[in-house]
Amino acid sequence: MGDRDQVALAEFQPLDAQHESGHSTEGSRLRPLAPPFDEPIYTINEVAKILRLSANQARTIFRNEPGVHDLANEFGKSRFRRRSQLRVPHAVLARFWKRTEIREQEARRIGNSRRF
Repeated sequence: MGDRDQVALAEFQPLDAQHESGHSTEGSRLRPLAPPFDEPIYTINEVAKILRLSANQARTIFRNEPGVHDLANEFGKSRFRRRSQLRVPHAVLARFWKRTEIREQEARRIGNSRRF
């Protein structure tokens, strides 16, 4: 990913007001949210938009990622395929971003050393 993408993730704004404020809007005054809800939690569509991927690509990447929550009912009433309802905490998204960035830097370093 390019420099523009790195800056975009580092400075991206949450997609809704609750993510932005980090506070519950219940009642007349704001109060801090209790952990584990003290950080933004994103849907797959929100993650896909942030990373500029399709929802299916984001779902494939984050399906088995530690820390991601699947809210779908495993034993649904439908006989059709179960659709996952993944929720990705901000920390997991940031960890994924750092991990892919490190791999990209290592690939560049390996590629440059083979030329000489």
